[in-house]
Amino acid sequence: MGSRLLGTLLAHVALSPGRPVAVDALVDGLWGERLPQRPTAALQVQVTRLRKILGPDLPLVSRHGGYVLEVADDEVDLRRFHRLSAAARTADDPDETVEIATAALALWDEPFAGCVPGARLEMARVEAHERFLRLLEAHATALLKRDAPSDAAAAADALLPHLPAHRDREGLVALAMTALHRLGRTVDALAVYAETRRVLRTEHGVDPGAPLRELEQLLLAAPRRSPTREQPVVGREDLLAAIRGRLDDPDRGWLLIVTGEAGIGKTSLLRAARAEARLRGAAVGAGTWDEVGSPLAAWTEGFRGLGVVPPAPGEPELGRTIRRVLAARADDVPLLLTLDDAHRADSASRGALLALARLGLPPGVVLLAAAREPDAVAHPAWEDTRADLVRHPGVAELPVGALDARAVAALLALRHAPPDAGSVPDLLARSAGVPLHLVALLDLGPGTAGRVPDRLRPLLAHQLGQLPAPCREVLEALAVLAPIDVDALATTLETTPRAVIAALRPAVDLGLVVPDDGSYVLRHELLAVAARERVPEPERALLHRTRLDTLPDDVDPFERLRHAVGAGALVPAAVVSDARLDAARTARRRGAFLEALALLDQADTASAPAEVAVLRGVVLEALGRTPEADDVLDVVAADRSVAPDLRADAAVGVDALGMSIAGRPRRLARLQQVRGLELDDRQRVRTLRALIEEQLQLLGDAEADAMPELLALAARRPDDPRLQAQVALLRVNQLADEPVPVADRLRHARRACDLGARSDDTELELEAEELLVAALIAAGQVDEADRQRTALGVAAERLRHARGLWACLLIEASTQLARGEVELAMATADAARDRGADLGIPDALGAYGVHLASHHLLAGTMPSLGGLPAMAAGFYPHVAAWASVAAVDAVQGGDRDAAEAHLAEWHRRRRGRPYRLFDRPGLCLAAAAAFALDDAASAREVLVGMPADPGAVVVVGVGAGILGPLETYRGLALLALDSPEEAHRSFTAAASMADRLGWRPWADAASRLTRFVADGTSALPFGLRRL
Repeated sequence: MGSRLLGTLLAHVALSPGRPVAVDALVDGLWGERLPQRPTAALQVQVTRLRKILGPDLPLVSRHGGYVLEVADDEVDLRRFHRLSAAARTADDPDETVEIATAALALWDEPFAGCVPGARLEMARVEAHERFLRLLEAHATALLKRDAPSDAAAAADALLPHLPAHRDREGLVALAMTALHRLGRTVDALAVYAETRRVLRTEHGVDPGAPLRELEQLLLAAPRRSPTREQPVVGREDLLAAIRGRLDDPDRGWLLIVTGEAGIGKTSLLRAARAEARLRGAAVGAGTWDEVGSPLAAWTEGFRGLGVVPPAPGEPELGRTIRRVLAARADDVPLLLTLDDAHRADSASRGALLALARLGLPPGVVLLAAAREPDAVAHPAWEDTRADLVRHPGVAELPVGALDARAVAALLALRHAPPDAGSVPDLLARSAGVPLHLVALLDLGPGTAGRVPDRLRPLLAHQLGQLPAPCREVLEALAVLAPIDVDALATTLETTPRAVIAALRPAVDLGLVVPDDGSYVLRHELLAVAARERVPEPERALLHRTRLDTLPDDVDPFERLRHAVGAGALVPAAVVSDARLDAARTARRRGAFLEALALLDQADTASAPAEVAVLRGVVLEALGRTPEADDVLDVVAADRSVAPDLRADAAVGVDALGMSIAGRPRRLARLQQVRGLELDDRQRVRTLRALIEEQLQLLGDAEADAMPELLALAARRPDDPRLQAQVALLRVNQLADEPVPVADRLRHARRACDLGARSDDTELELEAEELLVAALIAAGQVDEADRQRTALGVAAERLRHARGLWACLLIEASTQLARGEVELAMATADAARDRGADLGIPDALGAYGVHLASHHLLAGTMPSLGGLPAMAAGFYPHVAAWASVAAVDAVQGGDRDAAEAHLAEWHRRRRGRPYRLFDRPGLCLAAAAAFALDDAASAREVLVGMPADPGAVVVVGVGAGILGPLETYRGLALLALDSPEEAHRSFTAAASMADRLGWRPWADAASRLTRFVADGTSALPFGLRRL
């Protein structure tokens, strides 16, 4: 219709075709309680517009104090749907029911979408939806009763899309289960029941009714193919019951840590749990951490098994992302994810487990993490992680112990025949009840006890020795090179895939090797170790070198590293170090900084040592080890033998997490060192921008020729959006605190945003969007700012951009506070502080301090912060603004001497610094202090630095704080200069602006100041007093 009101009007008159709808009902339906000034006239305008759209064929006429749409019932889809729905549900013959119901369903669409909400339309919508659900049930019942070919599929296709929203309609659920069962999808039918039971328990506190429970039992007993097990699992009934109970828990999800020694059966338990979960309709995934500690390896494998996208490399909030994906995947069915060999987990994966433990897994999700404990090799990082995990609710340990005599007897019965009196004690004595040892013994068959004199190693040697020579050769190569697919193994052995498969057949027949997704794997790790040990070291190295030489260019860097290390002395040391450097780059992108650092520590013979050093410095920065990072980057930047572009990279470092408010002197020194290097234009602009920013931060001004050179470069490359964006962003940052109209700042911010979008550089684009949000708020365009902030949040979430995620939360807290939503704002600010710290944002704590100061300025309660503003002023010696905040803190506390001292410090810090970070907020707080102290000199300085700009709002940085309309503070300065009439005008403008923006606290503050000017006795805002 092109208009929400016109669509709503048409819906109301079409709901009663041929009958008048009263004017009052139409006015109420279109506007509710938010009536226009002349409702009847406004309705007439809408009627006239609708008549033009409908034309003469659909007359809309006035009659009996209302309006009538002159059409027959059947000309309105909803009315025709109701008629056909009733006819379908009363038909006697299934064929007739299917025919009529199909026609009715073809008319269905959710009614009144996009209309103005109202009681009349809502009642009609609810009635229509109920009839639609009844029609679905009648249609499916008729299809299943008729049971013609494809009828079950048609019923399932019609019902399944509507199940998630209607689990409480057990008739609908039963029909869907029956249709799936008839299609041979009994497991899916049971999954529907399991999820229905979970939803009913969680949302309604009840179990499914008797008919649905009986249907579940009927399906469980129905003939179907059972999943086969690769090997029997006995003696683990209690553990499986514990996992089953957690999967059915309606209140919370669970992280279960499965522990036990090597070979005790952890992997078999995980396999059995997955098989049972699949049978009960759960979504199942499995992953394993490998020996080389590939970051996120187990998560990636497990997520692919679940059919969802694995975690993205460089994900800044891995735990939150994993939780969100698991919750979405478990929306329809319970979910079990098993992760094996957690003792090998990389730091990023361990951090994700800790985050999930803190956040709590969603109901219906169970995560099993199996780790070898105890182990001959210490795993201190995992042991510390496990100790932290078990302290959280929703985390439990499942220790796996040795099998007892009953379990051994059961295993023996499964594998051979009922045990005799001596066989079970003998097996227990020889195996110590370790399942891996038992299975290995039983695989040899009866009468093999004398061939295992020393527990397991001789047994494994015997098994391998029984294989034909061609089989043993391929199996040993598989053990050395695994994981590897058949094609790659064949290439390495200079044979064909068919020959590899044929050679391995005897090992497959003996159960030593099992097929695995297009390749083969050895049955268990001890067998693989034994097979590898049979291969002489030179031969192992040759296999790795051969595989290394045939790897494709786009292979995962960690696979290349594994084979480079395995090749050992057969390849130059630089090849191994280069592989470590490449793997370190990947680890850094994936957020596994500790692993990246460990790799770089061993890359001492790389062909590009300067690249190793620069990456090492960047990784140290990401780990918060700034002094160490500076030590490394200083050396590279000063080394004249290093290529200029790498020296520049070392000088700039990585600034994706934002600038440091306190400044970085050593970074400035590096940038000054590389100032004269021959660089391409883009690299020089990047270096100059960083240099200027650091000089402005630390010195208050940039060197004389830096900005002219930057502008000359920009003039030389007008068609390079990336270069232009660097310059534009620097200018927007400067304008935030210069005495220029806010319209100029907004204009520059829009230009920077356009350049950033065309720069093909994500960092520049998101930085520009962040600055545009702040500029829009500063210009009082809060609706557009909110839309832009939402778009920025979506982009930051999609690109896993740490600073963008944090900035959006910070800005949200500030706008909530400006609207007077104090408790919500403080909770959001707390979340921003915690997220900023988790993401490694410099000065996340400082931004939180700004929010606290803004809150307590409004409340007049700064002294309750216990001297925080003065401490912040000491921590940020180059930021004059904190000194003026401390002055207001002293004013609120009634300490004139302290207030004067802090205001004097504010003057001192501003003196001789053309660029002053956060100068505008500092001027505002200085105005408040000047008013309280009757300090005319300070008031004059405020007015010079903050000229009149009636539409401006004072924003701190990217949005850490909002201090309300600028005119509020100009008015305070004018009062200090004894200009009450001008002050009154400023306060009136501020109150009007804040009221228009919906910022009640700031509107109230300006109004109170207006009353104070009028009578001289009204209470002052901000806890101000004349000292």
